Amino acid sequence: MKKYETKILPSGIIIENRLIDWAPHYKSLLCIWYISKTNFLHNEGAPATKHKNGDEYWMQNNFYHRLDGPSILLQIGEFYHINGKEYSKNDYWNQPEVIKYKYLQEHPELKAFI
Repeated sequence: MKKYETKILPSGIIIENRLIDWAPHYKSLLCIWYISKTNFLHNEGAPATKHKNGDEYWMQNNFYHRLDGPSILLQIGEFYHINGKEYSKNDYWNQPEVIKYKYLQEHPELKAFI
């Protein structure tokens, strides 16, 4: 893992990537992104944690969250969440937030109107 890195997300939130004192036992981690002032796991558009075995956890404000696919990707399967609430794969893809996100990805010129 890189020693220390910060970035500013499009939302304006500053996140850090480094192991912190509450996570020294995470030897399997490649990266861990969190909000520096709260230690909430958080990243937008990328996993908050990524492990050496390929497992990924997409989180925002310490909740599993992703609008363009599974929020937990494990070797044994995928799990879908929006703001911490788990959905079946079928129910997830039919959620209004997911449909709106997909539509705006296909038609970014409409963002100002929605």
